[in-house]
Parts: sequence; structure tokens; C-alpha cells
Amino acid sequence: MINHLNLELFGGCNYTCKICPQGIYQREKPFLTHLPFKLAKDIIEHAKIHGAKSVSLQGSGEPILYKKLKEIISFCKELGLKSYITTNLSTKNVQELEELFDAGLTSIRVSFIGYDAKTYNKWMGQDKFHDVYDKVCAMYNYNISVNCIAIEKYWLDEYKSLFDNKVKFVVWDKHNWSGQLSKEESKEPCPKVSWPVLNVRAGGLDGHKGAVVPCCNVLGQDSKAVLGHLDVNTISKIWNGNAYNKFRKKHKEGKAHKIDVCKNCDQRSASRDALLYSNYDVKQRENHSVWLENYRLSK
Repeated sequence: MINHLNLELFGGCNYTCKICPQGIYQREKPFLTHLPFKLAKDIIEHAKIHGAKSVSLQGSGEPILYKKLKEIISFCKELGLKSYITTNLSTKNVQELEELFDAGLTSIRVSFIGYDAKTYNKWMGQDKFHDVYDKVCAMYNYNISVNCIAIEKYWLDEYKSLFDNKVKFVVWDKHNWSGQLSKEESKEPCPKVSWPVLNVRAGGLDGHKGAVVPCCNVLGQDSKAVLGHLDVNTISKIWNGNAYNKFRKKHKEGKAHKIDVCKNCDQRSASRDALLYSNYDVKQRENHSVWLENYRLSK
């Protein structure tokens, strides 16, 4: 049924990036929470039963702020699941990061917006450029890659100068967070709708935890996109339930523009190539998160 799980362990973040809803305005309070440890393990275990082979331990929050991250990574390893995190890398030193790999972590993808200390501080809201850059370079022999966003096209050359021959990295064009930062009219269906990927938030509505949403890009308006809660329902009931099926049907019928969280999303444009550059083979899942592989297969 699914082959990958995006599991958010913590819904908050210690950064205030200018192109992220976490930083532009405060995320909805019910989603700024930790996923209970037992529930996290239950979701991972059940996802494996339904076919998952890998788990990204983040959704839109910062995973290294989750106190039992290492234990969750070890649990994934016990189940034979590959595990990934996307992180700003700001609160761990090299030794602590090595411990995550020792626990069984498959790879780390580092969020990086800015090609020098000034632009990094401007767009990510933290004076951490040199600290994060040094840690990334120091861990060259580990399965770590840098996930860059190009605010302007010329940033691509700046990123190449900064990272080429030093570390694996990719550069993405910025997107509009499901229409929250800008409006883009499109009646195209979204390729992500057909991906066998389950997206789970740490929080939820009415005190629930483990909300299932169709896409990570609904950050900032999660409440409009909830398809069910895994603290009271099974994966199967939500994945095959009425809410999810109605959502898929609208996309299939060309009515995605009638869905509030999808109508102005620029990720539905088939003519838009969000991946601007990569200095390594994006076919290799072991070298990056499953998200990139699914993105490539959808093209």
C-alpha cells in the first residue's frame, strides 16, 4: 500500500526562515507538539506492515529537537527500515551526529538557505552559517547531503562554488507552500497524490496526535488538510477512507483547483522543474531521501 513514511516527531522549529511558514507566521498551535514515543513506534511498525521500506523522521518540524530521536532511529533499524532526517543541523555537534548514524540512521539532509553568512542569516534567521558548513564538511565520509534553496537563479553558481567537490548537495527552486506565499493558477493534478507515501504530523485537531495530511507543503494550514488521526484510527482506514479517496478523486477529475490547500500550489505545474542542480546521482536512494527518488520518478 505504501513504500515510505514521512513521520513528523516534533512540529516546532528553532529557526525562523523567511520562506517557511514556521518563520513567516507561527504554525497552528495544535501542530506545535511532540509525537508521543509509543505512538511514533506504533505508526512505524504498522507502516512496515503496510509495505513501508523507509521512514523520514520529519514532516515540517525540526527532528533533532525530539528527545528520543536516537531511540526512534534504533527502532527503525530493528525493523529493517531505512531512516532519514532533514534538519538545520544547528543543535548537534559532530560526535552527536555520528551517534545518530551509529544508531542506524541512513542519511541526513541539511536545510541550507544562503551562500554566505550574510544571506544565511537573512533567510534562516540564525548566525549559524560557519558552524553548520563546518559540520557538513567534517562529515564528508558519512551519508550526509545539503538541501539548498535558490532564492534567485544566480544563487546556483554560488552554491556550486561553496559545495562542489566538498559535499553532496542539491539545489531546489523556491516554492509557494501550497499557495501561501504566492498564487499560481493551475488545473493540473498533483503527481504526489499517486505516490505511495504516508505523511503524518506530530499534532492534530481537537487534542489528537498523528494527523495524516496529503502533502508536506500544507505546513501553516495543516488544519485544512487533515484526513484522519492515527491515535484513533489505523493507517488502512485513513489511507482507504472517504476523506482521502475524495481528495484523490478531485485531483483525478481535474478539480484540484477546488481544494483549498491545493488550488494555488505551484508544485502542480508540469512545466516547472523544481530541481535545479545536483552534484550526485539522484537515482540512488541510499544517497538521499526517498522524496527525491519519488520526485524523479514522477517526471
